[in-house]
Amino acid sequence: MKFEPEVLKNLLETIESVCDGSKTYSIEGNSSEDREYARQAHHLKILLDRNFAEGEAIMLLGRGVYPSGFDIYHLTFEGHQLLDSMRSEKLAPRMKKLLAEVGVEGLKQIPALAIQALLPPSS
Repeated sequence: MKFEPEVLKNLLETIESVCDGSKTYSIEGNSSEDREYARQAHHLKILLDRNFAEGEAIMLLGRGVYPSGFDIYHLTFEGHQLLDSMRSEKLAPRMKKLLAEVGVEGLKQIPALAIQALLPPSS
């Protein structure tokens, strides 16, 4: 499945707004039957695998290649940093270009981009 930075950003924003310590972000579906669920499940799995969010993936047999549900508790510190970087007017265009070129592997490079953007231009 294709990596879509906007889907990732929307999920980060939703998790940030929903998860307040007493609520979780929960989603259930069947990735083999529901394309939109599959897109969200793919990106939620990335958030959990890369430690941008804490939560659980729920697996049920026969419900597609992605987990059949997710309970997301909150964003991690790294998840908040990623969301802040994706919201930054200065960083967003460069991040989108990087993510389009290298996909998920580009997520590892976002902190370096943020530092680079804060430094004065070299002469």
